[in-house]
Amino acid sequence: MGNDREKLVEAFDKIERNKTTRKGLEAIGFDLGAPNIQVFVGVPAFRELFGQEAFRNMAGNEFDKRLPEYNRYTLYQIPFKQTLVTSDRIYLNKKVTTTVGWDIVYSIVLHDDVVVYNAPRAVFLDQTQVDKAFLQGLLAVFGELSGALGFARP
Repeated sequence: MGNDREKLVEAFDKIERNKTTRKGLEAIGFDLGAPNIQVFVGVPAFRELFGQEAFRNMAGNEFDKRLPEYNRYTLYQIPFKQTLVTSDRIYLNKKVTTTVGWDIVYSIVLHDDVVVYNAPRAVFLDQTQVDKAFLQGLLAVFGELSGALGFARP
């Protein structure tokens, strides 16, 4: 799939709950061993999905009884971020940084070896940040130039 959002969405749409297996995910095109995929097994998977609150009112012996069942679950989180960040290189009194693009996390939960839950969490970023500092841009450029020319930095 690489870094192609449309291919990722297309593959994600092919997942069928309670039918697709781990091998089926790999056949669709998911590389579950890729370095950018986060894997949570057991209690950390539930904590990642539902937060610590899911376990707050549970007594210790009740938690111990449910632990073997929790350990049968695996959560895969597949991040996809395609954003464009633009920033002023030289600025006199304010710097404007704009971020535009998709920040998506695809979550797939397996019970033993079968997908029981899959959902994306998508946010379209369209942010502008303004930092104000008098002559800061020029000072940064002069600092880089002095280092490149061998002058001591203050």
